[in-house]
Amino acid sequence: VDVVLLLALGSSMIRATTPLLLAALGGLFSERSGVVNIALEGIILFGALAAAVVTQLVEAPFVADNPSARVWYAPWLGLLAAMVLGALVAGVHALVSIKYKADQIISGTAINLMGLGIPAVVLAGLYQNTSISDPVKNRLPDISLLGIPGLNFSVLVYVAFLLVPLVWFVVFRTPFGLRLRAVGEHPEAADSLGISVTRMRYVGVMLSGVLAGLGGAYLSIGNLNQFVSEMSGGRGFIALAALIFGK
Repeated sequence: VDVVLLLALGSSMIRATTPLLLAALGGLFSERSGVVNIALEGIILFGALAAAVVTQLVEAPFVADNPSARVWYAPWLGLLAAMVLGALVAGVHALVSIKYKADQIISGTAINLMGLGIPAVVLAGLYQNTSISDPVKNRLPDISLLGIPGLNFSVLVYVAFLLVPLVWFVVFRTPFGLRLRAVGEHPEAADSLGISVTRMRYVGVMLSGVLAGLGGAYLSIGNLNQFVSEMSGGRGFIALAALIFGK
């Protein structure tokens, strides 16, 4: 019984960590480029919405004819939509913060507020309610961990943990990572060496959007099977806090 409880607790911890880890890794790119991305919370919501809605709309014609239809590519298109929308929303934050020199906290807060309001409008138009989307029939696939019964995790769980060493390598062991850190720590010095500070900051912020969008997709089509209003539950803020305290 103790082993079963430990396995259940451990698996729950891993599932709960995944969206936080994805959002925090995304925030790392933005922070290292010199832009505070407090909009992670809103980007997670936009990513979750895009993943659930696109998956449901892609599979809808097939499910209408056959309720048990397996449209294997639907969740992957939803995942792609979450990444693209996450990058676009982060791009808005980058545009306002970098080009127009607006206060980064205000810009991020505005996006977080839009993450609460815009999904309600989209849901009302598509599903005649403002709180949940229709359930998807085809979630992201689960993969068993070491063949242990009961330890089945969404593919995004493995992606999140594999990204930790990959992101470390990119940020600290590649020319791209060196430039990214340079524009965040010493932008004048980086500019004197011919590095485009503006371009690197745009890239860093939009990468944070891609990863936060992945975190949202995990919530809606990896862990659950639909979008629920405010389903991020403050995870974007928690991820940002973990990133800052973890340095």
